[in-house]
Amino acid sequence: FAVPPPPPLLSYTSRFRQLNVISLALNPEAVYYIDWAQEKFTAGTEDVQSGFSGGHPDYRGIPREAIELWGGRLGFAGTEFSEKHGGFLEGALCAAEAAVQCILGK
Repeated sequence: FAVPPPPPLLSYTSRFRQLNVISLALNPEAVYYIDWAQEKFTAGTEDVQSGFSGGHPDYRGIPREAIELWGGRLGFAGTEFSEKHGGFLEGALCAAEAAVQCILGK
């Protein structure tokens, strides 16, 4: 008795191409920025009063003290640790990419 191997799956890239996702992402129809401090279900009065309403603080990447924690073996990958676009989803993506590159030793 043998179980046949599963059928080959399309790679994510192939599947995205098939769905035209890459082309759509590279040519957006519109870009929207949301000030979460103004959204009543995602922010409190302290968020509005913090002085960051309408913008984001400049996070400037990972603080030196954090890099030195655990002999440099502790990594951070969040929007607050991004050297660019901190506070935005793009910042989280940049920080995640940087963390992966660090893990891979690149």
